[in-house]
Amino acid sequence: MELVERLREAGFSQQEAIEEARKRLSESKAMGGRIGYADGPKKEGIMQVAEIDMLKDEYDKYVFDLLEQRPEATPMSFEEFRRMVLSGQG
Repeated sequence: MELVERLREAGFSQQEAIEEARKRLSESKAMGGRIGYADGPKKEGIMQVAEIDMLKDEYDKYVFDLLEQRPEATPMSFEEFRRMVLSGQG
């Protein structure tokens, strides 16, 4: 549930956060066992959270700049922004 909460704070909807958490957990288990037992916490998970935090910061900058230049504009959602960045259009 902590991962879902962190994803929600990063701008995911409740459903998107649940789906992303399930995806990450299934990938982690597929790579070998229970998370954080034999080798401590996985650095990949920590990096993913850091990347989400950085993406959230960039999204906040985007919203600020857009509304500063065009106050009547409607910013895209965080999920739309994330998809744009991941597709290489951003």
